[in-house]
Amino acid sequence: MAEYKTVRKNAQDQFVEKRSRFIGYACPVQTEQEALDFITSKKSEHWDASHNVYAYILRDGTMRFSDDGEPQGTAGMPVLEVLSLIIAGYSVTRPGALAGVKYFLVPNPKNFSWMTVVTAMGQMFYSLSIAMGILVTFGSYMKKDVSIEESTENVEVFDTAIAIMAGLMIIPAVFAFSGGDPDTLQAGPALMFITIPKVFASMGLGTVVGVLFFVLVLFAAITSSIALTESAVSTFEDELGWDRTRSTVLIGAIMVALGSLSALGYGPLAGVTVFGMQFLDFFDFLTNSVMMPIAAIATCLLVSRVIGVEQIAQEVEQDGQRFRRKPVFNFMIRWLCPIFAAIILASSVANALGWIAM
Repeated sequence: MAEYKTVRKNAQDQFVEKRSRFIGYACPVQTEQEALDFITSKKSEHWDASHNVYAYILRDGTMRFSDDGEPQGTAGMPVLEVLSLIIAGYSVTRPGALAGVKYFLVPNPKNFSWMTVVTAMGQMFYSLSIAMGILVTFGSYMKKDVSIEESTENVEVFDTAIAIMAGLMIIPAVFAFSGGDPDTLQAGPALMFITIPKVFASMGLGTVVGVLFFVLVLFAAITSSIALTESAVSTFEDELGWDRTRSTVLIGAIMVALGSLSALGYGPLAGVTVFGMQFLDFFDFLTNSVMMPIAAIATCLLVSRVIGVEQIAQEVEQDGQRFRRKPVFNFMIRWLCPIFAAIILASSVANALGWIAM
């Protein structure tokens, strides 16, 4: 009988990595049933664990393993992106849609003002998740050998590409189905729910495609909510010492309450407005144009005046990684970003109060 190495006796160990606790067990077994019994006992012991991962191999060559749902990638977002690309192609080929393409892509100096820049900067906060804490939270989970600068470049490229695709999906459709109605173009976040259904209504199998599209949008929103939740939950865990379950339940309750108001704002509560805005538009204004600029200013001051830009540069350059944008980063974090964030904050509040018109 061939010799082989195996576990001599029961053992266990654990460690903490990026706020997650990993507990490992080893146990010698003779049969597959013994292995399954041991796995079942540990699952019962750690019933509240996020994942119970196991692997075993027997002398006869029997081998089993399970990642217990550990994320290996998802198909939802790629499918949504492909479907959005198809809808964009369909929209731009509708009669009258080329006027929308021109409106979207060709600059018109008559429509340009300083407030256009301010509005674009406000959108940038939302689109790139700047000053939400998401980038800081998930950045802390990155492996040390991942290039921060290259990751940033990927975000820039794909975020811009998706934004252009979304514009080509919606703006030409407004011109094709609503004649470029200015009131429709100013509908804000609700534009997708006003215009896209008209696109589906004109398509073959439009009902099926429409249901699929909005279901995928729902899942995209849920995954985005998970990212936002992780930032808040990790803050409660680190700063208040709460366990993950308690933190998640509280944040979930807050999200359900505010999300319900946003949903009902275009239904039973449509007559209730805050500063002339529906609940969804008001929360969009409050987060994008008020809370995030304040957080951005605080972040800039923290990095440039407390931590120091050189400390950040050392983090980016560790393991021999390049930091080609270091001079640009230093200038922007010290001067440009806090000034523009303050401009966004002041102009947005002034517009909401009716002092200026954007």
